[in-house]
Amino acid sequence: MESSLEEKASSDASSDSRTESINRCITYLIHACTCRDVDCRTGMCHKMKRVIAHSKNCKRRQFVGANCAVCKQLIALCCYHAKPCKQAKCQVLLEKNTL
Repeated sequence: MESSLEEKASSDASSDSRTESINRCITYLIHACTCRDVDCRTGMCHKMKRVIAHSKNCKRRQFVGANCAVCKQLIALCCYHAKPCKQAKCQVLLEKNTL
């Protein structure tokens, strides 16, 4: 019985950690989609901008059945953001018009 409680606690902690990680990435995504500073020093801004640029030019994403892990993760992140988003003109790419 104790081991199942430990497993549940471990599973809950893992789920919380995953949720925190997703929320952090969504924060980076929102910032990168609205940031116009080429030399932005905000953590992860430049990396997220590169991911966004990649997704716009990715050749594998254009073909059905071709999987690009980077694009797949970005689309998932946009979906996580889009569900609770209430902004009519949200700046996060893909939201409401591409998915």
